[in-house]
Amino acid sequence: MIKKYLIPIVVLLGFASTSVAATWRVEADGSGDWRFIQTAVEASASGDTILIGPGRYDQLHDGPYGETVIALWNAPKNLTFIGEDKEAVIIGPAAYVHNSVGFRCEGEGAFTVVENITFENLGYGSVLVGGGGVTNTVVHGCEKGFAFFGQPGFRQLSVTNCEFVAKPEVISGNFLSARSLDDVSISDCTTTDMMVYLQDVSSGIVSDCQFNNPIYPSLTNF
Repeated sequence: MIKKYLIPIVVLLGFASTSVAATWRVEADGSGDWRFIQTAVEASASGDTILIGPGRYDQLHDGPYGETVIALWNAPKNLTFIGEDKEAVIIGPAAYVHNSVGFRCEGEGAFTVVENITFENLGYGSVLVGGGGVTNTVVHGCEKGFAFFGQPGFRQLSVTNCEFVAKPEVISGNFLSARSLDDVSISDCTTTDMMVYLQDVSSGIVSDCQFNNPIYPSLTNF
């Protein structure tokens, strides 16, 4: 007699995992997820938001090109940095440090958002590869403000409601250097002893801004 066996067939259904952007909190007193911005950046994935609590964040460490940096990461990693209060969240040392940078993004391009933060006493507020947005932010006592270098897929930039004040006795100072971008919008900003430099920008709008004592006329090359 031939015995028949019923063999159950187990069908495994694969569920595609979807990554959800995370929000991290940095607190100078250690009460958040992280105490240092660099540690939060290293733990973050692309699309994450880093909330920064009150305090001075002056933990400079070795970066590229002989610089020291507060936070360094490699693209592609899109990150958003939001301070609790621009008057209370300060990126940079208490006294000026030459050849230092607040945030630096290296690589092939990313989108970086910065809100409600003060950058102080640095060579450069931030140097970022790609595009982004800067809102309600102050750069004070730095040689230069922000530099954005567009890359394919990351060519949009907006700078809104920001204040830029150059380091005293510095005869240079771009509050914004933007290169190889398709769309740049600068609005409601105030600058003192600084200028804007736009190179290879296909479209740029500057509106409702106040330029106090610019060292020399702003340079543009659309």
